[in-house]
Amino acid sequence: MNDVVEVIENEAGTSVIRHEDAQLDMFLKMHEKVNARSEETSKSYSNNLIISFSDLEELHHKTIQSIKSLQPEESTVGLRISVTHNQGESDKFNSFEKFCEHNKTSPNPTLDVIFIYSFTIYDSNSNGFENYRVINHLKSRVAELKQLETEAPPFISSALIASMVTTTAKITIQYDDYVKARHFTAMFDEWVRGCDESKNITFINSLKSVSHLIHRFGKLTVYGLLAVFTALGIEADVISGNLSVQFIVIYA
Repeated sequence: MNDVVEVIENEAGTSVIRHEDAQLDMFLKMHEKVNARSEETSKSYSNNLIISFSDLEELHHKTIQSIKSLQPEESTVGLRISVTHNQGESDKFNSFEKFCEHNKTSPNPTLDVIFIYSFTIYDSNSNGFENYRVINHLKSRVAELKQLETEAPPFISSALIASMVTTTAKITIQYDDYVKARHFTAMFDEWVRGCDESKNITFINSLKSVSHLIHRFGKLTVYGLLAVFTALGIEADVISGNLSVQFIVIYA
């Protein structure tokens, strides 16, 4: 405090506190730095990714390696992991080790997993600190569509929901230096290309637009075939007029 505040007694015996201009300027710069809004860049993917727990471990290690390559301040590196399941169940962790101990036997499918890395880098050129935040967001398309079907109004068809193209992976970087931020985008892009993907069948994809009509025409087809086989199995000379009317009413 002696370097920041100087106490001087005047002739009247009262104390006067004088702040050094350099220190005030430093505090103002710190205040502006803390409250300043960082620039942001992001990239989304709609690939049909098949992600296992080992893939999450690999993504975490790749991100940590990318952060270490920038030589951040060790005391400022933070991690926050969020896991959300269908039916509103959510868990949050402050370390990857705690996340590994997470209960994997939940009856509700995993909706999304979010990794948030916060760290600070000292830039010797500008003699200042740079704040970064890397957000890796992974979503399950199957779980999301299932939840949409549950929450959607009854007049919205399942085919319309199934045709929705949802994001399966996204990386967002809040940065001070764009060149360093692009380093994480390239890392995430490499990880996505290394993940397994479900195969797209062209024939099935073409049927998605009319899939909501299949069960309707399927019912009519079954009813029609049932009526034809029933008619072929009845001997016409045995059925009288009254029995025919009665049969039609009951059968309808």
